Amino acid sequence: MADKRIDATRAKIKRAFTELVAERGLDRLSMSDIARRADLNRGTLYLHFTDKFDMLAQFENEALESIFHILFDNPEREPAGATFDPAQFIPSERLLAALRFVQHDAAFFTALTGQGGDPLFAERLKEALGDHLIEEAERVSGGIANIEGVSTAYAREIALGSINAIVMLWLKNGAQEPAEHIARIIDIAKRTAPLDLLDMPRQAAS
Repeated sequence: MADKRIDATRAKIKRAFTELVAERGLDRLSMSDIARRADLNRGTLYLHFTDKFDMLAQFENEALESIFHILFDNPEREPAGATFDPAQFIPSERLLAALRFVQHDAAFFTALTGQGGDPLFAERLKEALGDHLIEEAERVSGGIANIEGVSTAYAREIALGSINAIVMLWLKNGAQEPAEHIARIIDIAKRTAPLDLLDMPRQAAS
């Protein structure tokens, strides 16, 4: 019962925090503002968080841990010695599940990645995905192939840049489009050269 009460309190705090970040931006809110919006006293907030930045960090870390649990916990892994394919780095069904998780908590992710949120959150996610990409490439085939002088750092950016950009645009638009639609766009982006996308018929990405 105690754990359920704690979870319920944290949910109220997160909802209040999310609303205020969206309305005012992180810089312009205080712990008192959050307590009033959550209909809690400030002492209750300080039982869980030292300040608003600790609150931000905890909520971000929880979100990242959940996303990585969905994406990478016990997936079918390519055996060592196989040819590593960055395009298949994230299995499609797990990507869709992660997008559904984000959409379920769209208010939080939209506020966090919006103008008044944390500009480093998207970069944290991309860096963590990039680290996992490199680790998996090294485990499977010894690393990412160096093609025509493209270093690992640039290869990593190419492999993840389009996914990150698509998700950020989706969130900027309020994550209104179905997660299945965004997963399909990402799948197309993984299989198609960027310039070729400009020549695709309109219905291909719809």
